[in-house]
Formats: sequence, C-alpha cells, structure tokens
Amino acid sequence: MALAGFTGNGSLWDGLNDLMKLYRELDDAIAKFIEGSGLACPVGCRICCDTPATKIEATVFELLPQAIIACHEGRAAYWLNMLAIAQGDAEARCVFLDHNLPQGGCSIYHCRPLLCRLFGFAAVLDKDARPLPLVCRQMKTADPEVGCHAQQLIDDGVVEVPISAYYASRIAAINPTHGQGLLSINEAFRNAIQLAGLYLALAGSDSDGRPHPDGDDNSPHTPPFGRSA
Repeated sequence: MALAGFTGNGSLWDGLNDLMKLYRELDDAIAKFIEGSGLACPVGCRICCDTPATKIEATVFELLPQAIIACHEGRAAYWLNMLAIAQGDAEARCVFLDHNLPQGGCSIYHCRPLLCRLFGFAAVLDKDARPLPLVCRQMKTADPEVGCHAQQLIDDGVVEVPISAYYASRIAAINPTHGQGLLSINEAFRNAIQLAGLYLALAGSDSDGRPHPDGDDNSPHTPPFGRSA
C-alpha cells in the first residue's frame, strides 16, 4: 500500500507512514515465526473473524488508514450505514467480514488492525519474561502437539515470536492520542471515519475526501493512500 510522504505538525495523518511500516515489520516477523515453528491457520478457516465484533478490539488509530480510504473513495456513508445496522446487535460481526472472499474473509486484509495480525502467531510474557505463544484453538484441534512444539522452539531460541504488548506499545507511542484505548473493531472504525471526515472537511475537502473546487489537490489534506486494500 503506497503512502504519500505526509508531514506537518498536528496533522491527523501524522504517524500513518510509521504505522504502515510497523505493520510490514510485524508481517515479516510473523512470516519468519510461521516458517520456523510450522504454525499455520487451517486452510479456509475464518473462525477468528466470524465472531461477534465486540470480541475484536482495536484502537481508532489502527483503523484510520481504512477510514481515510473510505473517505477518499466516497464510501464513508456506505460504511457508516453498515455500522449503524450492526450497532446494538450483540452478535453483529465485524463489518469487514466478507464470506464471499475465497480465504479468510477479511475485506481490508492489508489494513487489518494489530489484533487481527497477531492472532495465533504472537506471545505474552509470563512473570519471568518467558514468551508464551497464544496458539489458536483451531490449530490445537488440528494438531494437539503444536503448542508444545512451538513453546519448545521458542525456549530453545530456535524461533522468535512477536510479543503482543511490544507492538501495542509502539502503536501507542506513534500516536498517543488515538493509538491507545481499545474499542470494538466496529466502534473504532466508526470513530475513525468520523475523525477522518471531520479533518478532511476542516482542511478543505468534502466529507468523501475529494478536494473542494477551490482547494489545492497537492495540499497535505489529500488522503495518503494511492489505492484501497
């Protein structure tokens, strides 16, 4: 995903380049962990996605990239309507879940937030700072020994596992205002769209991200994404 080089004090876009860079770094770390540990999602599984959205948490900052894309493509109203339909339904799924997609079902895979990247391929630290891998239940069902095997590889120093708290703290450091405070993924996305739309309006764009006729197409309020996920 291409990011324009955005700068400027106090801009809503501040830190988005760093966020996407962190995502790429994390994806590389997860790929190495998968290769070294043998862990893998069961083919076609999307159980972690097909769960109530209230169980999937993210910060507003993590959803800002997709919110900016929605505004830029004129789809903010569409997503807000989808969110309104889901609001109040305790069993409502993440609005990005698309059962028509061939694998996984995530319609914003490249912009998916931290938890969705880490799930099944990360660890927490115990009181002795020992990494404990959080192996998905579906992986354990497919191979009951997979968790013990991964733990042994980690303990022996054969593989490095991403630590969830480390990446969460880095996101909070990138954007202390919106990179802290977990919300359900749908609520976080709603807030992100509202923030992005308000900022674009105040900066001289319409709420869908298109510059006003008298605006400057090269001004720093133009959404910093070249294409959608």
